[in-house]
Amino acid sequence: MRPVNKGPSNAGYTPPTNLTFTGANGTIMQKIYNTTSPLLTDCLNLWLAGVTGGTYPIAHPPVTVAEMNTAASAIQSRVNDIYKQASVPLTSTLGDFCSYCEIPLPGLVEVEHVLPKSMYPTFSCDWSNFLMSCGPCNTKKGNDPNRATVYGWLGGSGTFPESAYLNQIRLLHYVWPDNNAQAYRLLLNILTYNNSGTWTPVLTKNAADPRNEVVSFNIATRTVVGLFYNGTSTPVTADVKVAIGPNTSFSAPEQAKATQMINLCGLNDAGSLDSTYDRRVVNRTLTWFKVCTAWKFIDTINDQAQFALVWPLIESQARAAGFYSLWVTILNEYKTPNGTNVGAYFATTVNKDLYFPNTVTTYIP
Repeated sequence: MRPVNKGPSNAGYTPPTNLTFTGANGTIMQKIYNTTSPLLTDCLNLWLAGVTGGTYPIAHPPVTVAEMNTAASAIQSRVNDIYKQASVPLTSTLGDFCSYCEIPLPGLVEVEHVLPKSMYPTFSCDWSNFLMSCGPCNTKKGNDPNRATVYGWLGGSGTFPESAYLNQIRLLHYVWPDNNAQAYRLLLNILTYNNSGTWTPVLTKNAADPRNEVVSFNIATRTVVGLFYNGTSTPVTADVKVAIGPNTSFSAPEQAKATQMINLCGLNDAGSLDSTYDRRVVNRTLTWFKVCTAWKFIDTINDQAQFALVWPLIESQARAAGFYSLWVTILNEYKTPNGTNVGAYFATTVNKDLYFPNTVTTYIP
């Protein structure tokens, strides 16, 4: 998971201060708020009251529950128009990649709510609550973490402000790419192979061997057969995959947060074999071998000037393939002709517009 810096809340996206309603909805808003242009925050609080079963705002003259429900539906519809306006500034800021699985987003970019808007409408229009998602990650995440789960984390009794829910989700559970500079290190990418029915990890230095290559793959079964050198002179040919797992060098709580994120978005899920909708895992595995192949073409260059001349080809291939963390993981195993860690060199050179902008490289070697 690529750690990123989204920047300030006004980075090309500013939600309106007020929402203006007309027609029948305007009439209802006039009854509730004595204006047809209530504050956005008041509107979101009304929606929240409907979600939590709380008391609707006091109105004069009296407003029926049916009218309140109609108002809440009208507010939700308007919110859908508002947050979708963040797709362009999000893409410009982060590049068009899924914030979770790192797959490229060549078509539809889904503005993903960290705290689901249906559960936590207070944050439905906040820039700080937005990330980018592919369809499979967004579908798997759905409306989780739901309020009941987080309420249990809070102790399961009493009343808590929305900020308490935010704190649990954003800081105490899960690894988020936009507020954890160690996201890349916490969520490791490990090449594994099917060894007599058991998925066995391959040491990264062996998994990064430039001689490794794909033998075949079958999208119907999500099977990738790879040829790789597992520390021996004779290559191994086996069913392989790249699994994301928590880094065991971190504390148990941090590992638990990583595991929760893996499960939240189904990062290791193969998806339904009845369709090609979810290809995240197989594409991640294919990209691993693409990185090995890409590195093979410049691995033998011993002159730094020549290396720099050819390097843009690596950048372009990485941009097209996505899965930033795989590139860094594999390239970390090598040095440039002048002795610089290639992973760090990569992280620096692709941290720009049209590639992987605003990446936080603090913990990348």
